[in-house]
Amino acid sequence: MRAGLYFILAIIQLLKPYTVAGQGFVYVNTANLILRDRPDREYMVFAILQAPFRLKVEKQGADYSKAVKDRFYCVSYTYHDPYGIGHYTRGWVEKKYTVTHLSAIATKQVDTNSSPPPQEIRLISYMGADEEDPNDWNYRQFPYPKYKGGEKQFPKPASTSRAYHLGARGGCYYLSKTGRKVYVDSKFCKEAEKKRKKPAIRK
Repeated sequence: MRAGLYFILAIIQLLKPYTVAGQGFVYVNTANLILRDRPDREYMVFAILQAPFRLKVEKQGADYSKAVKDRFYCVSYTYHDPYGIGHYTRGWVEKKYTVTHLSAIATKQVDTNSSPPPQEIRLISYMGADEEDPNDWNYRQFPYPKYKGGEKQFPKPASTSRAYHLGARGGCYYLSKTGRKVYVDSKFCKEAEKKRKKPAIRK
């Protein structure tokens, strides 16, 4: 009787790591899975994940719709870099590209013991409490079908009439509504300069 009880408890422990509802784990079941910062049409790509990378399932919260919860997992992972510094990343992945058990992975596997941490692509740069640069998203750099878990059709880029300025030390910035300098990627100043130098088309 006691041996049977121990056997049942052992089976429960084996199944526990794969329980999604109890904040268990899921495994990436594709190549190039996008880990995004939010389940919206516009998002920042945090990392590109490869099978069979393991992700911890987190609680989504009550603010998200049923459609979002049916399509996405809110997940996280931790790892240590070569300097021994621990990192924690939390984001969203599309459910259909994951499985709840290693034995269910259909893609070609790699050795899970020697698998390197997923490549960090880019973190959202802090723009200030009252600022959000519409050009700062990077999701357009990771189109479907090469990358999975992103949007198949992107919304039109946000239009902006900002004037970009090049600072004395080479920094690119624009002026916020309050007159504060908000620094952005230097490519925006370069693009603005190209537009200014573009010759007019004669008709």
